[in-house]
Amino acid sequence: SVCLSVCLSVSPMACVFFLHLRRITGLTFPPFFQRHVFSALSQITKHNQDLAELVVEAELFPYVLSCLKDEDDYVKKNVATLIREVCRHNGELSKLVVNNGGVGALIDFIGVTHDSTRLPAVMAIGFIAGHSEVAASTIIKAKGAIQLTLLLGPSEGEGDMVKSSACWGLGQIGRHSPQHAQDVAEAGASTIIKAKGAIQLTLLLGPSEGEGDMVKSSACWGLGQIGRHSPQHAQDVAEADAFPNLLSCCLEGSTEDLQIKAKK
Repeated sequence: SVCLSVCLSVSPMACVFFLHLRRITGLTFPPFFQRHVFSALSQITKHNQDLAELVVEAELFPYVLSCLKDEDDYVKKNVATLIREVCRHNGELSKLVVNNGGVGALIDFIGVTHDSTRLPAVMAIGFIAGHSEVAASTIIKAKGAIQLTLLLGPSEGEGDMVKSSACWGLGQIGRHSPQHAQDVAEAGASTIIKAKGAIQLTLLLGPSEGEGDMVKSSACWGLGQIGRHSPQHAQDVAEADAFPNLLSCCLEGSTEDLQIKAKK
C-alpha cells in the first residue's frame, strides 16, 4: 500500500483515471485503494493553486461529492479533505464546488459524521464562506450556520479542533455584512438547541465549559465578526452576556492569542 501511495502521488492522472473508471464502469475497488487515491489527490492539491486547478480540470466534480457517502470512514474523510484543499485556494475553485452542489453535500456530511471525520468538511465550509458574500449566503440558505452552531452544543462531545473550526467557520460566514452577522447570531433559534449562535459562542468562553484556549480564541474571533458591523450587532453580543467572559479571557487567558482576540 505504501508503494501504491507513492505511485499515485507522482501521477495525479493515475488517480483521476481510477476514479473515472469506477464512475463509468461501477467497479468496486478495495477501501484501502480508494483511501490512497483520495489522499494522494488531496496532498497534490494542497500545495498551490495551479496543482489544485490541475486536479479540478480532470472533471472530478460532482462525482467526488457522492463519495462522501462511502461506507468506509477513512474514504469519506479523505474525500472531505480533498474538497477542503480545493476550496482553500481561491474563490473560483470554491465556486466550482458550490455550483456542483458541494455546500449541501458537505453540510449533510457534517450532520451524519463525528469528530475528526467531519473536521475537514467543517473547515471546507469555512473556506467557502470566507471567499465571497454570495458563497456565505448559499451556506446560510442551506442551514450551514445552524449546523455549525449545533457542533458547539455540550451534547455533541466534539474535540477542540472541531469546535474551534466551527467557531472560525461561523466568523467567516458572519464577517461579510450586517445581514450575514445577524443570520449567524440567530443560528440555532429554530433547532433542537434553544441557544442562538451568539449565545452558544459565549457559552464556550465560560469557565464551567472546560474548553481549551484554542476553542475560546476562535469563539472570541467569531463574536468579534458578529459584533463589528453596527451598534445593534454589538448590542446582540452584549445581550448574549459575552462581556464578563471576554474580560476574563482578556485578563486571565493562558495564551497571548486568546488575550489578543478577547481584546479585539
